[in-house]
Amino acid sequence: MVSSLLFVAMAVAGETDIRHPRAPDQPLPIKFTPWFCTACVKAKMIEAPAKELQLMSMPAERLLEKIGVKRSWIIVESPNFLLLSTLKGVRVRAGDSRFVGGDLNRLKEIFPGYTGGSKGGYVTSHQRAHLYHIRLERIHAHFAALTGNKKKFLGMGGRYQVYLFDAEEPYRALAEKVIGRAHNKKNYLVRAHVPGEHNYYVMGTTTKLFKSDRALNSIVAHQTGHMLANGHRNFVRVVWGFLEAGAAHYYERLESVQHNYFCLMGVDFPAEFVRGNWRKKIRHLVYRKKDPSLGGWCETLQPHQMSGVEHALAWSIFEWLVTTDPVRLGKLMDKTKDTDKKPTAEQSIEDVFGVSPYVLHDRWRRYVLKNYK
Repeated sequence: MVSSLLFVAMAVAGETDIRHPRAPDQPLPIKFTPWFCTACVKAKMIEAPAKELQLMSMPAERLLEKIGVKRSWIIVESPNFLLLSTLKGVRVRAGDSRFVGGDLNRLKEIFPGYTGGSKGGYVTSHQRAHLYHIRLERIHAHFAALTGNKKKFLGMGGRYQVYLFDAEEPYRALAEKVIGRAHNKKNYLVRAHVPGEHNYYVMGTTTKLFKSDRALNSIVAHQTGHMLANGHRNFVRVVWGFLEAGAAHYYERLESVQHNYFCLMGVDFPAEFVRGNWRKKIRHLVYRKKDPSLGGWCETLQPHQMSGVEHALAWSIFEWLVTTDPVRLGKLMDKTKDTDKKPTAEQSIEDVFGVSPYVLHDRWRRYVLKNYK
């Protein structure tokens, strides 16, 4: 537990690179190469044979035509992701993410003359596409190490696809014309599982609501948490909401605590958890015994069926398990994909931790009262 708490201390102190979740005193190896990039090929930065890229199960040119993107687009194919970006250049600031220094140092491996670092720096549209390529692979590497998942694409049939648009129109076209989801003015976000032999997850958003790089990075991290939790060992069974939402909020807040997103929720955003110190507010709930026990809502399958307070508790419980018992958290994630026994959340918690969800919740409460300030 001491070594696990070291990770939290490092993060709070301003650690500029991510650590291994099962060995927090060690750096996390991040594989973001090899990559294919349309802009890199055009600029002759890499030598690569001609490649017909497939986006949304169709040739990239066809998708671009369908969503009305004619210019200023970049496609990056990395080990685990396909990224389409029309983002403009932006100044990345030190406070945009805990891991700005590490990410921008990795960016120098793609752009050797780049001068940004732990204090941030300006990135062009091309560099920004690769910055997200690096960020996505970093989150993937952390989740794979956390869960002990060594499968290609975590077990999914194809790469996770991410679409980042500078304008609203192509995002809406992707959502409505391609994915078949109604545009949500409140969220400006679409996420879906595309079934088939080579099934994959897709997410898309626009800078319409997320104008700063910190805000956009936070929502991308949040959505990536959703996709990886569902994609873990293939999408064969719905993940319990407390784990899916817990992972999404965990990866978002691991980047920055300044933006807290409650995507696709069927209830209003909880005002007390949109901003501010979540730890202090959660401790206050626990101290007053106003925290709903996990035993009463662990079987909820969809995050949008959870209350705002349950979302915040899901984050705290997930972070607590990452910090104190990452191996058993990985085993619990595996239970979500057991298609033979199809255990309930209660049965899975009892099997992995040897206690009921109510007892596990009490253990978490004691941790909160001791460690949250």
